[in-house]
Amino acid sequence: MLFEESLKTSARNTLIDVTALVRQSVQKSVILLPRLFAAPLVLLLFFTLCSGETYYASEFELLTRGTRTDAMGGTACAAGNDACILFINPAGLALLHHRELSAEYTPLWNLGDDFMNSALNLPFDSTLSVGMGFSRFQINNIPWYGNLPGGSTEERYNDMSKRSTGKKLGTFGCAYDLLSFSIAKSVTTHLSQEVFYKLSIPTTLSVGTSLKFFRQSFALPSALSDTYYEGHATDIDLGFLASFTLDKDLSSGTPSKILRTGFSLRNLFRSSISYNTDADYEDSGERIRTLGLSYEQNIPFLRGGLLGTFDFIRRRDDNLARYGVEYRYQHLLFLRAGLHEEGFSAGTGIQYRFLRVDYSFQNHDFADTPYRLSLSIFL
Repeated sequence: MLFEESLKTSARNTLIDVTALVRQSVQKSVILLPRLFAAPLVLLLFFTLCSGETYYASEFELLTRGTRTDAMGGTACAAGNDACILFINPAGLALLHHRELSAEYTPLWNLGDDFMNSALNLPFDSTLSVGMGFSRFQINNIPWYGNLPGGSTEERYNDMSKRSTGKKLGTFGCAYDLLSFSIAKSVTTHLSQEVFYKLSIPTTLSVGTSLKFFRQSFALPSALSDTYYEGHATDIDLGFLASFTLDKDLSSGTPSKILRTGFSLRNLFRSSISYNTDADYEDSGERIRTLGLSYEQNIPFLRGGLLGTFDFIRRRDDNLARYGVEYRYQHLLFLRAGLHEEGFSAGTGIQYRFLRVDYSFQNHDFADTPYRLSLSIFL
């Protein structure tokens, strides 16, 4: 969880321990990073790179981005058909042949916080796309009580004048920002095999990368000082996606059965964020690896199709498995559900011409309003 204690401090401030202030309120966001790969070695690299040194990190980048993705259990690595895929696997942009602008908002845990995401996809042609994404997690009105008087607990116990009054000096806020620029390229080929007859499977291979800029910031309350602190970092994501057309509709020639597999490595350089405080403090970086699988099939008697998705995420010492499903009715109505490490999620979407509105619900112990809303415009 975002509030678990998992920070690494190299030194402490002797005047105002700003890092302890944030650590007591929320866990700082840290960057997550991957390694280079080659398509034939995806599975091998995925498991061999899992072992290694553990780094302390927060959960900022593991927060699900995209209402559709959230409704489907957080699966996105091989799901396709959504501009928000650039946050998980930038290679997926090459399979989006439409211009799309998507924006979502949620109060997340209803703790005075705001979570906002937006994504833009601009295809140059059927094989090349660029995208841009922005994400902000903002926590507001965190109480600031200042330092306790006295030099020890015993001194405060014996002298009541040195005990805390419980009166806060003010409030402060934290913000975690991510700005991403992505590019993806695809090539189409055929996998041929002589069985009882010549079997040819149209295959699209896509690669993508994202250049990411991180900023974490917080401001001390005016009762103490009007001081603004922040830290920055830059990193890179890499992604791979293979799409296999297993069958086509005889009348229209459009794909009716599609199998996709994807692999992403986020934060290649494992960058750390250093703050402009009096203490020599930085948040350490971490790599995150995601292996995705999806299968999509048109079902004529349902007048639509079904999409099943699966993501396996490896980070630090954790293995996360996520599952999702989506029913599509004539590209007008979408029903979604998913399973993830924290429970069950569900949602729906309605699309009319160039507009789509998505809604998701996720059971969560902290949330009184565990929903998300997003609006997508197809340009």
